Amino acid sequence: MADVEVKIKEIGNEKTINVHDVKIEEIDNEKTINVHDVKIEEIDNEETINANDVKSEEITYNSSSDVENPAPKLSKNQMKKQKKQQWIQENKLLKRQQERENRKEKRKALFEAGLPMPKRTRPNKRCPVELSKLKIIIDVDFVDLMNENDLRMVLNQVKYCYSKNRKQTNPCHLAVTSFQGKIKDVFAEVQPGYINWMNISFEENSYLHKRNKDNLVYLTADSENVLTEINENDTYIIGGLVDHNQHKNICYERANLKGLRHAKFPIDNFIRMQTRKVLTINHVFEILLEFYDSNDWESSFFKIIPKRKKLDVKNPSETTEELFSDIPL
Repeated sequence: MADVEVKIKEIGNEKTINVHDVKIEEIDNEKTINVHDVKIEEIDNEETINANDVKSEEITYNSSSDVENPAPKLSKNQMKKQKKQQWIQENKLLKRQQERENRKEKRKALFEAGLPMPKRTRPNKRCPVELSKLKIIIDVDFVDLMNENDLRMVLNQVKYCYSKNRKQTNPCHLAVTSFQGKIKDVFAEVQPGYINWMNISFEENSYLHKRNKDNLVYLTADSENVLTEINENDTYIIGGLVDHNQHKNICYERANLKGLRHAKFPIDNFIRMQTRKVLTINHVFEILLEFYDSNDWESSFFKIIPKRKKLDVKNPSETTEELFSDIPL
């Protein structure tokens, strides 16, 4: 008596055994093999084959869907990250509650000691604010080009933009367009409170929906046009993409495909960067806010762009080009 392992695979309404490609048919609730009239019996969810004194136990049964789409195996590092993320989600509310209690205790201690109370760093939600005339859109219609980790990075950068905007005396008009599918699911899972955010709109439709195409300007570092000033009649679009520079010119190409104007920041006219000029979503957003308030590109760049980019003031004599491009936006 020998033990062999036989794998049964279901294809359509037929079942086949991988050994000798023997076909199994089901007749009157009995399964028989046409070769040697070998009978297959089901005993306690285990199938045994009695043929030529050969017994097969613990038969592995896989449906066609399992064979075609096997579950991906996670590495130890991925499993560790997944477990950590799960722990963060489970303890998020508890952590926030503890932080609130700590702040209350600190304020109570200051009050009892007669020391001045710290000022609120967050604006009161109940107080209405007057919005500025600056209009910015974050286009997240790039879901197919990003994995889940990249989508979470987009979420974090959008959170930075929202946080920066709500601290403004006069926040800008901020919208997130093409907000649907995976990116919406990630927000609902990681940041479910986004539905309560103020002075920001999440739109499932494209930025072209109910907007004048002639007043849209797509910001991209690949454009040949230089943004010299902010026009309050225009709406500026930031590509909501984290791709680690894998999809070059994607925003530029989309703007041209849809017949939109496009422009880049005048970084080359003011500073030298020893790294690539592609900035994150929140850095582009913050530069727009800063320049709108100060009307000074150079100070805006130095204030917002991280020091790791190694910025240097550019000497005007180093270039014979004019300060700004004459190409109209």
